[in-house]
Amino acid sequence: MNIEITEFLAKELIAEQFPKWLHLPIKPVEFSGHDNRTFHLGDEMLIR
Repeated sequence: MNIEITEFLAKELIAEQFPKWLHLPIKPVEFSGHDNRTFHLGDEMLIR
């Protein structure tokens, strides 16, 4: 079973689990791992 990890899903998870960071932009990292997806959260954090 494959689940597509999109920016939309990442934003939903941030809203649910870390609402204080919801205002930060989410941008995909150009080269993510082969079994995970990494995004920039603002200018100083990464989420995976």
